[in-house]
Amino acid sequence: MKGIKWHKSYYLFGLLFFYVLAQFIWWATLLQRQSLELLYLKNPFVSQANIRDTQSMIIGEGAVFLIIFLLLIIFAFRSINAELKLAQRQKNFLLSVSHELKTPLATGRSIIQTMLRRSLPKEKELELLETLLGENKRLSDLVNNVFIAQLLSNGKFSLQRQEGNFSEFLLEKCNHWKNNYAPDLVFEHNIEENIQLNFDPQSMETVLVNLFSNAQKYAKAGTKLSLALFKKGNKTTVEVTDQGIGIPEKEQKAIFDLFYRLGNEETRKTKGTGLGLYICKNIIEEHGGEISVSNNGNQGSRFTIIFN
Repeated sequence: MKGIKWHKSYYLFGLLFFYVLAQFIWWATLLQRQSLELLYLKNPFVSQANIRDTQSMIIGEGAVFLIIFLLLIIFAFRSINAELKLAQRQKNFLLSVSHELKTPLATGRSIIQTMLRRSLPKEKELELLETLLGENKRLSDLVNNVFIAQLLSNGKFSLQRQEGNFSEFLLEKCNHWKNNYAPDLVFEHNIEENIQLNFDPQSMETVLVNLFSNAQKYAKAGTKLSLALFKKGNKTTVEVTDQGIGIPEKEQKAIFDLFYRLGNEETRKTKGTGLGLYICKNIIEEHGGEISVSNNGNQGSRFTIIFN
């Protein structure tokens, strides 16, 4: 089956299915033969109508059983398939987190050792300290995402919403987000003024930071990153658009699932843990909104957030 990586569980499941099906056919054949024998024992001159009635009853009961059996098989197969996919995503998550933790820790250790063992010019020390601060921030963002994802998964995440000027919030923050999370991209924004929204500033910043970080990962340096805010009727819309590699249409819904990432973690070159878009989706839904992704023309992606 296309899209399914065959696991030994599928083969065991298939063997069980064919065994039960064979047993069902054997049972149905035996029941029909025994029923006919009983009819002839009771009345050697049994009519064809009685025979047809008996056969119809057996076929009807068998059909009901077979339909229920097939429905249970389909449900069980889908459940097994979902669990195996989740297990693979969890494996990918552990691999990616191990890498994401290893890099800043190794970098930080190297910088500290260098500064302890060598006397460096002031400019070089400042450069190393800036790098150390950046790696520390990267580590902090990872821990924060893991913590938020855990709260969301357990249903313990809560918002601190307040009515405020969403336009001013974005204008004040967007350049900071760009400089810290998408420094290699050319940034532009089109933010409609004085749009009011009941929102949690900290959570909304988490959403935009994750979207900006995604653009940095998947778009080439020098390409455009855009942020737009506008209101149409009663709906407030935020759009984050990049010119990266884009997302295949068949994957566009799955990318918001927990731990989901495109490709194999052992061969993937881009950084990440599969938590960011899951966090974005759940935070937006906690605000009563929805988030979706579409293609940005021939290149890149457009993430659209709509608040009703």
